[in-house]
Amino acid sequence: MNKQLDILIQMQQIDDIIGKKDILKNDLPNKLSELISNVDVCEAELSKISIELESNRKKLKDKDLEISTLKENIKKYHLQLDAIKNNKEYKALNNQIASLTEKISNLEAESVQMLDEEAAIEGRKKESEACLLNAKQILNENEDKLKKEIIEVDEDIVKLRTKRNDLARDIPMSLVKKYAQLIKNKNRKAVVFFNGTSCGGCGFNIRPQLLIEINQNDKVNYCENCGRIIAPNSDN
Repeated sequence: MNKQLDILIQMQQIDDIIGKKDILKNDLPNKLSELISNVDVCEAELSKISIELESNRKKLKDKDLEISTLKENIKKYHLQLDAIKNNKEYKALNNQIASLTEKISNLEAESVQMLDEEAAIEGRKKESEACLLNAKQILNENEDKLKKEIIEVDEDIVKLRTKRNDLARDIPMSLVKKYAQLIKNKNRKAVVFFNGTSCGGCGFNIRPQLLIEINQNDKVNYCENCGRIIAPNSDN
């Protein structure tokens, strides 16, 4: 095989690996960020539920205080009944007592409902606490591992680029620049093999004369459509 083309193929193989490493390099921080985000979401939900529970308890406490005050008022009104001589005033005070008693009954019913709501909120809080504990555990188990993998991938990419650049020293700088331009502009595919009678990069049908030149393998050939370097298949 043409030496320059052989080097370009090796460079492309290395760049294929670098491309996969780059995807992994971007994916790993996203995974770590997702684990951190899961903890943040659970913490925010737990905080929201805790505030809701505190609010419910405060409202329940206020209702209990209101009920206690109304009961004290009823006691006072009952004491006042004995001192009233006027039937009209007696009836009015009794009506007031009845109204307060009904109000107490309604408040107590609301309190019972709020106790049920509190039990439900406490259940949600326990679930949220379990969610947070699980999210933190998963983060703790994976954070150091993911950070280590990120460092390792970075180191691998540096080594691969060094190896590729070492190979590039044995071909003309003009060809290196052409290769780099193709890697940049052709989705990291500078060197392709022909597929039957078409370019393995863009699918463009290759002229018979160009096919002959590619198979002769005595120079670097390019696709007349996409500009990629076309190499003969290894079995040709």
